[in-house]
Order: sequence, then C-alpha cells, then structure tokens
Amino acid sequence: MLALLVWFSLAWAAVCHAPVASQVAPLPERYRYVFVVDASASMMGKGDGKAVIFPKVQQELLRFLQRLPDGSEVIIIPFHQGPQGEARFRLPEEHTRAEAYIRRLQANGSNTWIYRTLVQVLERLPKDEGWATVLYLFTDGIDNDRAGPYRMRDVVERLKLRRGPYDWLYYVALGVDVPEEVRRNLQGLPRVRIQEARVGEVPRLGAYTVKPLVLSLGNLKQEPAVEVPILVEAQGNPGPLGLRLEDMALQEKGAFLQVEPKTLAPGNQALRFKLNTSGSLSDGVYTAWLCLEAPEGTVVRPEALRVEFAYHPPALY
Repeated sequence: MLALLVWFSLAWAAVCHAPVASQVAPLPERYRYVFVVDASASMMGKGDGKAVIFPKVQQELLRFLQRLPDGSEVIIIPFHQGPQGEARFRLPEEHTRAEAYIRRLQANGSNTWIYRTLVQVLERLPKDEGWATVLYLFTDGIDNDRAGPYRMRDVVERLKLRRGPYDWLYYVALGVDVPEEVRRNLQGLPRVRIQEARVGEVPRLGAYTVKPLVLSLGNLKQEPAVEVPILVEAQGNPGPLGLRLEDMALQEKGAFLQVEPKTLAPGNQALRFKLNTSGSLSDGVYTAWLCLEAPEGTVVRPEALRVEFAYHPPALY
C-alpha cells in the first residue's frame, strides 16, 4: 500500500514496472498521504554523529502540503516507542490545521520502534478501492525494539495484504545505513523504495499522476507520425518527469517507435509518436509501453502507459 526509495541527486528510476495483465487498473479518485515520522531525540541531534534533522523534515512536509489536490487526506503519525497518536486532515478545508499540527511536533522520545510502528499503521489503514495511499517513513535510526515480536518480514506481510495497484511505500533513511534485514525484505517489491539521504539532508518529496492510462495511436501504416494529448498532474515538489519507450517486441520485427518530447512538465501536453520500419513489419495490432521516470523520491501513477496502434491497409466497407 506504500513505497520506499534510494536517493541520489536527480537520479532516475531504473525500472519500468509495466503491468503484466492486459487490463490496466483504473486510476484512483482520491489520494491519501501517510507520514510516519521518527520522534526520538536523535532527530534533534542527541547521540554520536546525529544531525538536527527534525525541523528539516517538518519544513519538507509543509512544502509538500502546498501542492496536494483537493480532496486529499493527510495522516501524520509521530513514533518512537510505537505510534504516538495519529492526526488526520482533509484538504483543502483543514490545510491550516495540518500546518499548525506539523509545526507543533516535537522529537524527544527515547527509542525507535520501526517494525512495530509500521505493522500497527498498516493494520489500521482502511483499504479503500477508490483511494491511492503513499506511506512515507522518516527515521534517522534503526529498529531497537528488543522486547517486540515484530521483524521486517511482518511489515512486508501486512503490506502485501493491504496494498492496492497505485499504493506506495517509501522508507526514508536520514543519515543512517539501512539494515540488511530491511533491504532483503523490501528488495524487488513493486512501488516500494528505500531512500537514503546524507547526514543533515532531507529528500524532496513529490508525485505525478498521468492520464489517460492507454494511448491509442490509430493506424500507423496510413500515417506513421501522430500526436496524442495527455494530462500531467503534479503533487508536492516533484522533479522532472522523463519518458522512455519499451518496444522490444516491435524491434524484434524490424521496427521501433520514437516519442517527443523526452521530458514533461505539469499540465496538458501533446506527445508526438513516429513509427520507423524497414518495410517488413507484418500487418496487425501492436502494443508498447511508455515508461514514466522521475527522480528518486517521486511517486509516479501509473509507472507506465500502454501504447496501442494498428498497422494495416485502410479498411474497405
């Protein structure tokens, strides 16, 4: 139901998770952002090598709130020895209250119980088909719950049960090495990223939603170059959105697609496609995937758009 990532400045996501099924899940109607924030005293510089990072996390959350779509829900959960309460806000009507709550947060806890916290948060989150949920965990520590029964595998079990097709989880490590247990359990999970920031730094958060899910190019045998409209919606503070075509099945038949531009800005856009072929492409209907790639730290819904086109002589009636 959520996401994690490994952060390098303006590093591009390397994997395009094109849907395996022929049917693409419809985009959600509303968005929920869950911020699980380490409130232990180390976030205020207590401890060897620790930076005062908590105020920077607060500032990033405040920036993120500025560009969320109307109707979004924001849930903020400070934690140290498990969750320390929960605050929910609907935007835009409760925007001012959300900002005031973030500014009042304090980090003075004594422990960092990450696994117990995530298990409890995931168990409490509602599973709503019409919502997409992004969960961000911010911590500058590792799990030190000596008495707790939970491990990272317990978090993954709850995650698999609760997540929807557009839910993400981000595990944001602030100036601390991510434990091998976390890497091993989260590696390879779709829409899950581990994000590692340098000491004293907080990564920029953001999200994109791109519509429609399927791009129909028409009959490219009649006209090999076409334009199609798309809409790019931005939330938070996203970095640039890049495009990459996956058309290996087409290339195996001696043809390939081109698309321009290579990067997109928020708003209504026009994509220009061109089919290049040696003339040996057989008549039929073809599918490719347009991968949407953003800097680490940026959620992209969906991760790929299906591109469909026909290649045959004009129909006779």
